[in-house]
Amino acid sequence: MKKITDALKIGYYTFLFAFFPLVISRVAQLYFMLFYKDGKERHQKWYHEKQAQYCHFFLCKSLPNVQVEIVNNHQESFERPAIIIANHQSMLDIPAVFMLHPRIVGMAKEALFRNRMFASMTKYKELISNAAPIRTVVSYAKQKMGAGFSFLIFPEGTRSRDLTIQPFRDGAFFFAESLKCDIIPVTIWGTGKVLPVSGDTGSGPIVVEIGERKSYDGMNRKQMAEYWHNYFVERFEAISHRFKN
Repeated sequence: MKKITDALKIGYYTFLFAFFPLVISRVAQLYFMLFYKDGKERHQKWYHEKQAQYCHFFLCKSLPNVQVEIVNNHQESFERPAIIIANHQSMLDIPAVFMLHPRIVGMAKEALFRNRMFASMTKYKELISNAAPIRTVVSYAKQKMGAGFSFLIFPEGTRSRDLTIQPFRDGAFFFAESLKCDIIPVTIWGTGKVLPVSGDTGSGPIVVEIGERKSYDGMNRKQMAEYWHNYFVERFEAISHRFKN
């Protein structure tokens, strides 16, 4: 019975996060292309704004028995571009970050670009494949940051199966080292219990904590990987402690 329930819930999540927005965005794209000379650009801007709103609805309003708390003690507005780094435990981490501001792009797994359900999202959201050469990705990140976007990276590289903070890959910090840009940490807690890698489903609280923006201070990528890994371990444990019975 649990397997049937999990399958139904995952189908429901997929419909809400992928299929339904795909249909709406295609209809909107047709509208903008028919009635505006700069229809492509208008649709792109519209999509970023609506995607952020929809991700907030999806994560905060539509998941059964899930309560989402957004913590922003440092009043981060995301108006100034930065590299956003987040820990990774679930597919829900993507909407958890995208809901924070319309002008956030990043990398996505190559498999998503080949998936018919998600291909349009990767295109309209202006994501770049993790299969692209690192210098191509850095050049793209620089271009988008120059246009006012922040760039999302998951330094663990993949989702954590045991709900702990996995080692950070120093290659993820090649961006900050090359671009000498600010870093904004976003600690995500609880998504791995609601929708873990195993394909099971659960419920409970989710916390999305936006940390203090840190300017580039000369650390190399290895130093940054160690520093930020320690930061995320500390913040994740602090959030976990809040929910211990």
